[in-house]
Amino acid sequence: MYNALQSILISLNNMTTNKFYLFILISLLLGSCQKQDNDYDIINNFMITNNIEVKNLQANAFCFKDLYLTNGEAKILNIDLKNDKCYQNNKIDLKKINFHRVEKNQMDSKISFPLFSKDGKFAYIVIQNYEANSKNFYKKEVIYKIAKDKGKWKIIDTYEFITQS
Repeated sequence: MYNALQSILISLNNMTTNKFYLFILISLLLGSCQKQDNDYDIINNFMITNNIEVKNLQANAFCFKDLYLTNGEAKILNIDLKNDKCYQNNKIDLKKINFHRVEKNQMDSKISFPLFSKDGKFAYIVIQNYEANSKNFYKKEVIYKIAKDKGKWKIIDTYEFITQS
């Protein structure tokens, strides 16, 4: 093990500065791609485990900032809104979400990337959808508090917000 590390360090020393920066950049890019795939695995596992299907899913991710949580509410949930993936990339790759379907006469929905609690014990996913009847228009946002149990992301608690127009 020590010899392998030593040979890596020697080869890094032999690289020119530009090659070294390119090596670091490629490593960071590959690392970020793996993290994103993990988010999709969590979303799909959560939807399969809890039998959730989203209709007319948009490519724009739901952002936790759009919940307009107070600092106190964020503290109760034990989350740091700065860790919201929406700040980094607000697009969802719909090809990687397995349980969504398109329906005519159904309004668009959004889903968030998972946002982990500060202690890492839980994650939160938000699904937002719009509903209408002959008299009213509703916006419904559901925060799912989920935890991994025996390889499955199960719902621990839900918080619903319904706005009527």
